[in-house]
Amino acid sequence: MPSSGGTAGGASFPYQLQLLFSIGWASIWWVATLGLLIFKAFHLPFPPAALPMEVVASVLVLIVNAFGVLIGIRGNKTESPSTILISTALLGITTVGAIYYMWLQTYVLMLDLAFSAIYVGINAVGILLGFWATQNVARLARLPSFKLEVEMRKSDKKK
Repeated sequence: MPSSGGTAGGASFPYQLQLLFSIGWASIWWVATLGLLIFKAFHLPFPPAALPMEVVASVLVLIVNAFGVLIGIRGNKTESPSTILISTALLGITTVGAIYYMWLQTYVLMLDLAFSAIYVGINAVGILLGFWATQNVARLARLPSFKLEVEMRKSDKKK
């Protein structure tokens, strides 16, 4: 077993990849959303407070996603179920923000719908993988070391 106190094989590689993909798409989503908001500001009549609120809200969605990803990466590497759950909750908040931009903002273009729907899908996969990673880390943390060795031997025999 690792000397750091973690479990053998508890970290989730798919969750790690998804978190990196999530922050990449969040950046693309934010640039597209900001560009579409600028386009809408020039071509559509906005209520006075709506445009600044939507720009600030998009920045907040990006920041919450970045914190969620950073906390998730840390939790996954240290195999901490509570940190992974916090990350999953932050990804849930980000998903609600993306749903706002998909359906509830002042003017919704088809590009808004497409970019935000992809963002919601990516975050939904991240939430599911977060719960799976939490369950995996918690399950392996409860196994005594001799059972863990037996499981490892069984998996080696299958190969």
